[in-house]
Amino acid sequence: MDVFEEETPFSAASNDALLVLCEHTFANPAVHDTVRSAEKIGKEQLNKFVSERLCGSVSISKPLSRNKLPLFNFKPCSKSRSAKGLKIMQLKTDCELFSRLYVAFQSRDGDLDEFFRHENHPYPPALSNLGALRFGSKSDLLSCVCSDAQSMPDLSDIVADAMIVDGAVAIQMLKPGCAKTFDEYRAKIFCPFLQSLLHKVNRVDVVFDTYVADSLRAMKGVAVD
Repeated sequence: MDVFEEETPFSAASNDALLVLCEHTFANPAVHDTVRSAEKIGKEQLNKFVSERLCGSVSISKPLSRNKLPLFNFKPCSKSRSAKGLKIMQLKTDCELFSRLYVAFQSRDGDLDEFFRHENHPYPPALSNLGALRFGSKSDLLSCVCSDAQSMPDLSDIVADAMIVDGAVAIQMLKPGCAKTFDEYRAKIFCPFLQSLLHKVNRVDVVFDTYVADSLRAMKGVAVD
């Protein structure tokens, strides 16, 4: 109340400027027009409501259109910038930030390696583009896997004494074929595959996932009160 008594929302220098009392800044001209014409707009809409809905043929339950009047938190739409322009602006901001921090760091005799070790973004640039998470597909990893596979040394000449086989992966890899039961699949498909591996090594271990009684995976599907 003291602020309203001492100051007026309308600037004394100009009647066309609306002053935000809490910030002492001038509001957008669109907000000024809203304050000046809000009462007039409200009376016109009231008269229209009475004439059309109470005295006219328009149903009283028909929805009312919303007034989209600029209020004090109104901000004009900023000009859209291209992705290239935003990246250039971000690079300029980073250069200025690093320049100020570097100058301040010189006077404190700090470690430069420790200085450049920390990120200056609230989100990793490798995972997001200006705050928007980067999306991709599994096929994007194919080029990376192929390049790594070509750079790997040839393992065909390496002599090994033992081999460990992931049982779940082997079952997914070996198709049932003509086997109709699990016993036939074991005798005709799975065991011959393991025996073929014994021609290369002296020992083959097959590993399967085991879920103990108290594990969370064992409780999957069990109703809990």
